Amino acid sequence: MRTLLIVNPRSGGFSERHIKMLNAIFADSEIFYTKNRSEAEEIALKTNVDLIFSCGGDGTFNEIVNGVLKSEKKHVLVYCPMGTGKDYGRSIGIRNWYELYNALTDFYVADVDVVMVEGSGFARYFANAFDMGVGPLISGFLESHRYLGKKAIKIGLFLKLLRVESFYTTVRCDGKEVSLRTIELIAGNGRYLGGGIKVAPLSYLNDGLLDLYIVNPYESFSTLVKLRTIYDGSYIERGYGKHFRCSEAEIDANKDSFEIDGELYQGSKLILKVKKGYLKVLINRKKAEAVFI
Repeated sequence: MRTLLIVNPRSGGFSERHIKMLNAIFADSEIFYTKNRSEAEEIALKTNVDLIFSCGGDGTFNEIVNGVLKSEKKHVLVYCPMGTGKDYGRSIGIRNWYELYNALTDFYVADVDVVMVEGSGFARYFANAFDMGVGPLISGFLESHRYLGKKAIKIGLFLKLLRVESFYTTVRCDGKEVSLRTIELIAGNGRYLGGGIKVAPLSYLNDGLLDLYIVNPYESFSTLVKLRTIYDGSYIERGYGKHFRCSEAEIDANKDSFEIDGELYQGSKLILKVKKGYLKVLINRKKAEAVFI
């Protein structure tokens, strides 16, 4: 089996020791170290291997996903838990190297959904999550505070939620339209965002449906109380947010930035479409959450 390891040496969990371990398992594999974000997508687009290891964070995985889908080849993707948040890894049961080893031993490949985001002159897939509101602010904080490591996620989340501003959005979900005020709009394929925050508790990776979550605005004095419900995903059942499910959604918001799997983009009028089973991903069946129907 032809194997390629695409490694982002700037990711939070990068270690030469881990790469040597993988190379020992796949002695004939090729290793490519990226110098910038777009290189991972370019290599995935051009390669003819059977198995691609994404050794980096969710952003690196997103780049490789887009390269693979543009190539229209049936590569199998393997998620290496080298990022800071490891959010997609939490859903597929690969949060550490021991779980990756178990997944490789079992070698179960699942056909999982992806979502295409289209805007004015823009089209891109995501495997894990899209968000608009607080998320892009936190990503900006993380980018400028990388030296804090994993602590930056919790610090950034708390600081930004204390001073967050609400915005208005109109969402058309399979033709049904709602207009709401919110602090955060999430489209979740996986269930986690921001380093383990269960913002998309009702999502499945292979149901062919798009799950939209809209967090209700709140006053700063209630931040600590409601923050816990966002962390554990109970905010929907407690009435602190709303959930919609559809196959296609249109979003029109008075917000000009959004985030896809940790990468920031500009746009306020967007169309999201589910592509059922478009991607082949190695999962750890023993540790994966109940995210498959």
